[in-house]
Amino acid sequence: MKSGKIVIQAFCSTWALLRVCNLTTTNIITVCLFGLLLYLFQQIELHHDNTQARCAIRILSALFTFFYVCGDAEHLYAGLDHIIFRVFILLVTTIGLYFLFYRVLMLLFSVTAQWTAKDRTAGDALHGNKKRLLLLSTFIVCILAWLPYLCKNYPGIMTIDSMNQFAQVIGVYADSNHHPWVHTQVIKLFYLIGSIFTDQISVALSFYTIAQMCFMAGCVTYLVATLVQYRVNKWVLAAVIGFYALIPYNAIYAITIWKDTMFAGSVLLCVVTLLRLLQEGRHRFEWILYGLSGMMMCLFRTNGWYAFLIMTPFLIIVLHKQWKTVIPVQAGVILAVVLIKGPVMDACGVIQPDLVESLSIPIQQISKVIVEELPLTEEEDAFLNRILDTSKIKSLYNPYVSDGFKRLVRAGDPQYLQEHKGAFFETYIGIGLRYPKEYLLALRDQSIGYWFPTQEGLVAADEGVIVNEFGVTNMPIISGKLVIKLNEIALKLKDIVPGYGILWSMGSVFWIILIAMGMMYTRGDKKMLLLYIPCVAIFLTLVIATPVAKEFRYAYAYVYCLPLYLILPFLGKQLG
Repeated sequence: MKSGKIVIQAFCSTWALLRVCNLTTTNIITVCLFGLLLYLFQQIELHHDNTQARCAIRILSALFTFFYVCGDAEHLYAGLDHIIFRVFILLVTTIGLYFLFYRVLMLLFSVTAQWTAKDRTAGDALHGNKKRLLLLSTFIVCILAWLPYLCKNYPGIMTIDSMNQFAQVIGVYADSNHHPWVHTQVIKLFYLIGSIFTDQISVALSFYTIAQMCFMAGCVTYLVATLVQYRVNKWVLAAVIGFYALIPYNAIYAITIWKDTMFAGSVLLCVVTLLRLLQEGRHRFEWILYGLSGMMMCLFRTNGWYAFLIMTPFLIIVLHKQWKTVIPVQAGVILAVVLIKGPVMDACGVIQPDLVESLSIPIQQISKVIVEELPLTEEEDAFLNRILDTSKIKSLYNPYVSDGFKRLVRAGDPQYLQEHKGAFFETYIGIGLRYPKEYLLALRDQSIGYWFPTQEGLVAADEGVIVNEFGVTNMPIISGKLVIKLNEIALKLKDIVPGYGILWSMGSVFWIILIAMGMMYTRGDKKMLLLYIPCVAIFLTLVIATPVAKEFRYAYAYVYCLPLYLILPFLGKQLG
């Protein structure tokens, strides 16, 4: 009976892979694939039965299957016109993918459980000069690895967003919180420091870029210091340092004047500090650092603020024995952020983002209905045309970017929208109740890059300083054909080396983090799952509010935490 079940599972998984990989049923490879899966499934059933992990494995398998089928449905039933054939193929593919994920995850969980039990990640304790030398080397290695990118793009990489913030720094544009105002003030601080030493605008601005590089390298060093404290194997430490120093997007983001870079560093700092607090509890330095990193996390991106709020009740529950410290620190951070976002910004005349900026998903869903030319009621049509010209939506609609609708609103009557928020949401809900399919498809398209494992988009593709009227110019210290060719090779390796490209996919990285969460859950140390909450919260805020479907920098915060999230389930007795 069990043998027959394995055969059916292997057959369905083979069928699913045929659809996913575009293999025809006449290809002899399909027979080899079936035989391989049949043997693999049998061996996993016989030798890798991790009963304790079955619950987590089932949940992950169902989730991954859901993500994949939702993200690739049109491709999976491509070539089939009749609804019955489409439904049948999707059903078989769904079943096959579930069995495939289930068996592979069972093997993975069993193998990693054995590694954890044998403390394979444990190494010798480092103290004194050896530890200090390693930490200093970590910082220097990161800076030196990133330095060629700075020299090629000196004084740093600046896009439209960067230039908007710089225009606020020099007073050409009014202060705005569209890009985090606090981050703009940090840029201004280092720009003013640089201006003391030079009258060249670009050189003065580079003081911020260098400070940002040092901050990001410092966050990596703090992570390594923590891993050393928990006696992580030297080869694992080398891999962690290599991840940050050698993967090009870490270098490129380290020299890009964006809020996303320092936000990613602050999230890593917050999570690492939280790990120390969960293990050690009462050190004043860690609580101060946690509070500061938490404030940075809240102020450098709006979704960081939401992530911190989501994390608060879980932190209080997990550390309830230290409530006299936990509650004041959490309350202090929240109060400070509310004061800065409210009275402080008001006193400084900071302009807050308009309402339409936070409505990316709803406006994409409404746009989808209009583009499909589905009928609206007279009231709905009148309201929408009161705030924008709906006849132009079709020509500007992009299923992956919400800018078209936002531009139309800002060219129309944004004040009317601001004053009639209730009417907008009534209209939104009314349309959605009639056209749920279009709303779901629009939600999928607008968020697909963050949960579908093969979506990439452009990653770390920006270079130099955009053309501007503010006096900032690109001043490359190194250039030439060799530099350009080496840069091209570094960025193209992801398309050549199997496995390496996964680190460039936001969806794949999130899947890996979910697997690590499942492994941590099966370890039995549930409190450590608290460390994953910022990542999950940031992911959820992206899914429900992202303005761009495939923008890697929006997910960079949890990508930057990836090494820690991967290592945690394997620390075993070190975190006992």
